[in-house]
Amino acid sequence: MTTPRNPLRIPAFIGLALLTASVTSGCPSRTARPSVLMAPGTAFYDGASGAQLSPEAALERLSTRHVYVGERHGDAAFHRVQLSVIQALAAKGPVAVGVEWLNRDMQATVDRFSAGEIAWEAFDAAVGLTKRWRDKASAQHRRILEWCRDNKVPILGLNAPTGLSRTVARSGPEAVSEDLRRWLPALDTGNDAHKAYFAALMKAAARHHAPSSKTKGGGAHGGHHAMSASMLDRYYRAQLVWDESMATAASEYMRSAPKRRLIVLAGLGHVDHGHGIPLRVKAWVDAAPFAIVRPLGPEEAPAPTGAGPYPERLADVFWRAGN
Repeated sequence: MTTPRNPLRIPAFIGLALLTASVTSGCPSRTARPSVLMAPGTAFYDGASGAQLSPEAALERLSTRHVYVGERHGDAAFHRVQLSVIQALAAKGPVAVGVEWLNRDMQATVDRFSAGEIAWEAFDAAVGLTKRWRDKASAQHRRILEWCRDNKVPILGLNAPTGLSRTVARSGPEAVSEDLRRWLPALDTGNDAHKAYFAALMKAAARHHAPSSKTKGGGAHGGHHAMSASMLDRYYRAQLVWDESMATAASEYMRSAPKRRLIVLAGLGHVDHGHGIPLRVKAWVDAAPFAIVRPLGPEEAPAPTGAGPYPERLADVFWRAGN
């Protein structure tokens, strides 16, 4: 069993460095079990108990208005689960897919790609997927986004425009430029449970990236230094920009398309326990129930957290995609 890695995407300026089934275009079958659920190696587990689930039982847990599938950025196993979830739920009814990898101010270009007006290469150059996420991740993104395009599944860019979180973290919201200010969401800094969760992630990330005791300057404690309260606060504001931006975009779309299920793909730090995006969207859209899928790597075991409500619970379903 592998040890889960740090789920939080930390920007460079912080310094911590911190499926396969072919589906024809048009309306998919709503009755037959999607073949992606039967691929060898596919498995489903209950988020509360860890008990293995049938494909039907797993999908029943995902029969909500909004579904979240976390990722370790660039991890092929996690992205396979994401595509599998999209394919399986699209076979049951209309869906849309919102992604962290694309920003809200890119939506016009995203729409042109979805309509088939521009090829992948031109789209990638315009939105900078390979530049921002590297080749390994962008190859996985391409597979998902092209499937959505080819199967008429709307794609939604959820993230804050480039530079917005950096500015807020470094200089505060008042320093945001006029052209970016329209994208700045209200930042709820009073959620103590979310703040404690974020602080724990940051502590784990700092410990993971600290020099070992054998490296120069490592010292008896491996070079780890406690993060100051002011530094943690700046980083937390940056995280809030991402979470609030994505929750805002998701909420607005759900109100505009009430008959479509929205599937959100984002880093684990934005999804796990419902802290980042899901609980915000639920509060803003008529208390609409949500479900979370926690992908599993090939050797990773489920980590059930009991049947309590979010944020006590980690996820509703643990899902391992076959090859």
